[in-house]
Amino acid sequence: MSVCTTTKKLLTVKQVADRLSISVHTVYKWAEVGKLPKVKFGYVLRFDPERIEKFISEGSA
Repeated sequence: MSVCTTTKKLLTVKQVADRLSISVHTVYKWAEVGKLPKVKFGYVLRFDPERIEKFISEGSA
């Protein structure tokens, strides 16, 4: 069994909404349809900050 020894701070829905200047509802909607890259833990959504920055730099918003 492998154990991950690195920790990466993931962003919450609220943090992503603030970063993109959009509503929390829009973050959920975009994540659901695959427009935003997400990490899902059961019902909890989190976002990799590097992938969100890439999303922004590519002008995907």
